[in-house]
Amino acid sequence: MKICVLLLVAVIIFGSCASAYVKSSSYSHQNSPIHTDGSGRIWKTRTEWKFRWVKEWKIKKIYVPIWKKVWTPVEIKEWLPLPRALHK
Repeated sequence: MKICVLLLVAVIIFGSCASAYVKSSSYSHQNSPIHTDGSGRIWKTRTEWKFRWVKEWKIKKIYVPIWKKVWTPVEIKEWLPLPRALHK
């Protein structure tokens, strides 16, 4: 009985310490996907739909591999020059 009580108290103390740590942490998120480094170019991200081949297994007397074409979004990052209006 004492061991169960001690274990319960330890879990409560550890849980409160862990939740205090999570509440005190912070994260700075930048909403803009464009980053510059002073070279007159920017990173631009765009999404395209491309296909990829996926192997599925069909049950016959033995398992037979079947390849299917699946369309998925792909994130493409490009290094583009700045427009002339943005040059300083």
